[in-house]
Amino acid sequence: MNTLASSPTTDSPIPVEAPRMPVPLRALRVIALVGLASLFSLIVGLALFSLFPIFHNAFESFVTWNFQTGEAQPGSAVVAGIMTLALIVLVTTGVLLAAWKLKLRSWWWIAGGYLAVAPVLAYLAVDDPVYRRPVTVEELAPPFPGAEKSFEVLMRYGKQHPLGKSFKEPPSIVAGKSAREPGPWREIIVANRAAFETRWTELAPVRAWWDELNAFDRIGDLTPPRSDAEVVAFHPFRAMSQNGCAVAGLLAIDGRGDEAIDVLIPLIQVGRKIQPSARTLVRLMIGIVIERMTLETAGFVLDTTTVSPAARARLARALQGGIPRPPPAGC
Repeated sequence: MNTLASSPTTDSPIPVEAPRMPVPLRALRVIALVGLASLFSLIVGLALFSLFPIFHNAFESFVTWNFQTGEAQPGSAVVAGIMTLALIVLVTTGVLLAAWKLKLRSWWWIAGGYLAVAPVLAYLAVDDPVYRRPVTVEELAPPFPGAEKSFEVLMRYGKQHPLGKSFKEPPSIVAGKSAREPGPWREIIVANRAAFETRWTELAPVRAWWDELNAFDRIGDLTPPRSDAEVVAFHPFRAMSQNGCAVAGLLAIDGRGDEAIDVLIPLIQVGRKIQPSARTLVRLMIGIVIERMTLETAGFVLDTTTVSPAARARLARALQGGIPRPPPAGC
């Protein structure tokens, strides 16, 4: 910024450069402007998501988990992602460019902007900061007759239970691969046939436990709401699902489609039964991953070999119905 001063020999003014703001203050001003633009972007985004269903519905599908596939709806997720990026980038950048172009970047303008958004932020802070009615874990996943017994059987392989602590699983052979990519997956299971078949035999005690679990119509969850609460061990479930799917795939490659389906049905059923009453994210995610993995393998079996109508009917019955998760209470 320049000012005008008179020359000692002439009356014509000459420009005199005003002292520049120190670098730390200029950096602080830029940070304050970026923060103000981000707050404005947040407020505009909340308004758009509240007022226009297309924004709200797309964003909701993006953040809501689909319990059947374990994925958000692809089309809506893309739309929501584009909307979110456009809002963050365009609105924030637009506010910054406008402030710079209109020279609204003095400390007075910045302070005025923060004063303008302060009432909105205060309203958001006090508007329903908590649920009107606290929700207990029993309401989200209520116990049912027989829940205690099924939960007791399930937790034989808890992380702190002797069986869960002593269970050892070798490094995964199919990590990162699944029957969703039938070509690479077929190559892996064929190349490691002996390892999968041997491990499946060694898993006989876990398979007996799995059959005992599958005898229940539902598998309860009585996990107390504590950070140190006992949870299920992950490795026995991974061993059963990965090795079971590999064995089913090998049976299909050998032309034994009915036997392959019979291996997958208990895996699918237990994976589905542990989901509805889940009180922990660990248990819920284990069930979702098992169900998805086994369904992908069932598709591989059906595409690879002949499966009798009776076996197809058994698979269909295993997939029918299911137990829906109870709706969230108190919302």
